[in-house]
Amino acid sequence: MPKAKKSKKARKPAKKIVKKAKKVMKKKVTKAAKKPAKKVTRKIVAKKAVKKGTKVGKVTHFYDRISVAVVELTKPLHVGDAIRLSHGEKAFTQRVTSLQIDHTPVPSASKGQEVGMKVDKEAKEGTLVEVL
Repeated sequence: MPKAKKSKKARKPAKKIVKKAKKVMKKKVTKAAKKPAKKVTRKIVAKKAVKKGTKVGKVTHFYDRISVAVVELTKPLHVGDAIRLSHGEKAFTQRVTSLQIDHTPVPSASKGQEVGMKVDKEAKEGTLVEVL
């Protein structure tokens, strides 16, 4: 019988440890506090003005069915800019209504990028694009 008493003593501390562990876990959950949300601030960057009449880019491809010109830019271009497209004696002016890079609309594009731009008339390869 002395063996049975030793096994009972071994069981009692095990129950106490389990109860203490449950209490500790409950305390950790109740102590968790909500953190305030961080405010997001954005820097407003002024657009660099491009002088009037400067060459902004060159048409590298034209899709006639959807009337879109692919332009390789040498200077930055923004939606809303007035531009002139000229090729030989043919020339026309328009506002930039849409710019896309890899089928994603963008508000502006920088030097060195190729953009898709909706145009009013046909713009053959080699057509120069100037800002007015």
